[in-house]
Formats: sequence, structure tokens, C-alpha cells
Amino acid sequence: MVSVDQTVDHFPHYTFIKNGVFYFSRRVPTDLLHHYQRNRVVMTLRTKMKRVAISRAKKIALKLEEYWSQLRWDNGDIPAAQLLKPLNRSVPSESVKEPVATITLNDAKDLYLKLKGQGKNKTFNQTTNRSVAYVIELLGNKPICSYKKADANKFRDHLIAKKLTIGSVKRIVSVVRSVINFAISETGLETVNSFNGLYYGSKNDVQKREPVPDHIRIQLQRKCVELNDQPRWLIALISDTGMRLREAVGLHVTDIHLNEKIPYVHVRPHDWRGLKTQSSDRRIPLYGASLWAAHQIVAHSKNYAFSKYCDGKVCNSNSASGALNKWMSGQINGKYVIHGFRHGLRDRLRKVECPFDIADQIGGWKTNGVGQGYGNGYPLSVLAKWMNTINSDTGNGK
Repeated sequence: MVSVDQTVDHFPHYTFIKNGVFYFSRRVPTDLLHHYQRNRVVMTLRTKMKRVAISRAKKIALKLEEYWSQLRWDNGDIPAAQLLKPLNRSVPSESVKEPVATITLNDAKDLYLKLKGQGKNKTFNQTTNRSVAYVIELLGNKPICSYKKADANKFRDHLIAKKLTIGSVKRIVSVVRSVINFAISETGLETVNSFNGLYYGSKNDVQKREPVPDHIRIQLQRKCVELNDQPRWLIALISDTGMRLREAVGLHVTDIHLNEKIPYVHVRPHDWRGLKTQSSDRRIPLYGASLWAAHQIVAHSKNYAFSKYCDGKVCNSNSASGALNKWMSGQINGKYVIHGFRHGLRDRLRKVECPFDIADQIGGWKTNGVGQGYGNGYPLSVLAKWMNTINSDTGNGK
């Protein structure tokens, strides 16, 4: 292994190799030692490739030169300084860039979107911006090396306190973690990502989404009919179809078929909203509160079923989720959320002993078994029989 101070001709300038990985190494100038805790700047270049090491080492060396020039300027150590005009200190110099070590979380996010966001949809950019904004709002926009493990734990606990599910918390943290890891890799910064390896509790500690029971469902459905506005149509539609929220939010008016012998909604992929699985593309018979909601949508919507949350470019199911869950909580003062209707539908189908493969087709759940992939599935009339059964068995809000 080559030591830090050893110079070898075939190594790129200002580098050495340790365990096969290139490192940047450069002595701090004597006149600037009082600014540093050590007499040498050493950081991993995070590569084993000489070509990449050369490029990264040059960038870091250049940034250090610029930074050291600024320090010398501040110290008055400038050639022919007596000929210079006084510097207006109230105006920061934009010509001098900060060293790579000071990259902030917001800088890291911009770098991430610039390089990783190429060709990605708007949801990718929105999710990244939103997740990073959560951190900055709570902890501030600090250099990424300044966030400690205690900060990351505080952020995790803050999200959990907001009643987010563990799955949602993990998704948000994973975005922040990816942004920081990418910045560390791209800049060759030698630091630890404090958002790595957060603990979320054992699987037994994860809060289960409770199915909405029949009496609560009927109570909410009646309230939806009473208020009769777009968010309530959305709740009512989901309550008796078991659709995923994003599936419902992204519906086009032409997906709703009311002039058929069996009225139904066609859940299908669109440019603005894909589907979770191939089996999610399905037709669901409309009964009860969902049929009422479908009539309201067709009568009052022009193109998109829920224009409040979907405009054909963006399908904002996260915004819908927050608003609907908040409203539901105010009505029932309980632990149930919008996704609980989907769990509730599965229980309603179980109560009437609906065959598993029929229930899977109604809900768009993936069915196990090779044979289940053959054919076109059950006809709408068979699905309608079971949907009619559960609505007759439990009642509805219409």
C-alpha cells in the first residue's frame, strides 16, 4: 500500500491508492495552515479507474486553488495589493466558488435532478423536491456533511409523528438518502451519509392499515352524498370499488361506462398515470355509493374525473391522500384512512365467500399460479354478481 506522502509517477497528480481505490491528497499551504485542523487535505475519489480519478482530482484541486486564493485575498496577501481599489465587502464575490466540501443539501438535490432527472417524468422531480424540502424545513439547508445521525433520527421521528405510514416514511427518507449518496459519489467528498441505515422498528411494530368497517363506511358514504363535491365523489367511488387512490384519481371520464347493461369503470393505464401491475388493468362493476359517484362525475366533469387532482399532465394522488384522510379523520375521529376501503372490500368479499381468483380480479390483486394467467378472466356478469352480493349484504350509503 502506498502512503499518503509517497509520490509515484504513474499516479494522477495529487492522488494515491489505498486498497485499490484512488484518494486525493494535497498539502495545505503553510500560510493557510491556521485555517485547517490538519496539514493535508485527503479525501476518497470513490473510483478505481485512473481516468475518472484524474478528472475528479483536477476538479478538487481547482476548487481548492480558488478557495485558497479567496483566503489569501481576505488575509491581504495579494501581489501589488497597494494598487487595488478597496473591496466592497457588502457585495459577495460570485467569481469565487466554495470548495466541494461545502455542498449543501439543496445543491445536492439540484445536482441529482440535473444528472439523474434526465428523461424522468414530473413525478420523479416533484418527489425529489418535496422530500428534500421536508428535511430543509425541519433541519435547515446545511452542508451534507453537517447532518448528524441525530438529525436523521429526528427527521424520521418527525415524519412518523405526522401519522405517515412506515412505508411512506421509508420512501421519503430513501429519496433524501439517494440525493446525498449521489452527491458524495459525484464530488468525491469523504463523508458519511447520516440518512443511511435508519431504524424503523421490527416488522411487528409496523402499524397495519385497518379495513374500514361497514358501519363507518356507510356513515362516510352518506356524508359524501350530503356534501356532493369532487373530493366526496372520489371517496364514494373508492368505497364500493376498492380501487387504489392513484387509480381513481387518474381516471378519465371516458373510463366510466354508465350506458351499459352492467355499469362499470375501466381502470386502465394513461400517459399521466400508469398502473401498479399488469393485473391492475380491469373492469369493476358499479354499485351503491360508487355508482352514485360515477353519475356525478359524468354529469359534472369534462375530461378528467377529478380535475382537482389530475390535469392530464400530473396525477397528484399524494395531495388527494392528505386532504381526504384529514377530512375522514374529522368525520369519524378514528384510525381509518382512504386505503382502508380497499382492505374493507377484501373483507366484504370474504364474508360472502367470494372465490379468491374473482376477488383478485375485482381488486386488481396479483393472483398466484401459472394457470391464472391464461384466458381473459371472468366476464363482467360474474363480477357483478359478487359485487351485488356484498352491497346487498352490507348496505350502502346511497
